[in-house]
Amino acid sequence: RRGGAGAECGQPHQYLELSLSHGPLPGGFDERRWWAGLGWSYQYLGRFAEAEKAFAEGVGRRPDDQAALRGLGWALYQQQQYLRAAEPFTRALELLAPEDRDLIQETCRGRGWCLFYLKRCGDAWGDFERALGHADPANRSLWEDLENGRRLCTAEVASQKGTT
Repeated sequence: RRGGAGAECGQPHQYLELSLSHGPLPGGFDERRWWAGLGWSYQYLGRFAEAEKAFAEGVGRRPDDQAALRGLGWALYQQQQYLRAAEPFTRALELLAPEDRDLIQETCRGRGWCLFYLKRCGDAWGDFERALGHADPANRSLWEDLENGRRLCTAEVASQKGTT
């Protein structure tokens, strides 16, 4: 915390905005992290358009920032902009290391739901399957969400085959 700024602010995004206005912190201020932090603050407050802008600023400053890309994907997803959301998820997946299992799972899940809503169930099924391969089986709600996505895609593909 810088100068007790958090006590002056009622919301997390206000603290982050105030911190950004004060300039660099001694010993290595990483501005892109602040943009991602601001984006997640807006995201948690349900202010998705503002989250999108903050994440986009972070991506603009560092196009290879997979955290800002994932955040941008989720902000667009929350605004039901599925086609636009799929692209930053895809770019983030290209940047993630194989050992980033949780992040791969989260990103595949986001892109999978985007593709599902875009009626690209074959591709979505693959993302849900990949996410399941990286998901913690002890996290039942996550596991159920992924299995539900996979099940819906399987049913959609089967119904499409039945009508052709």
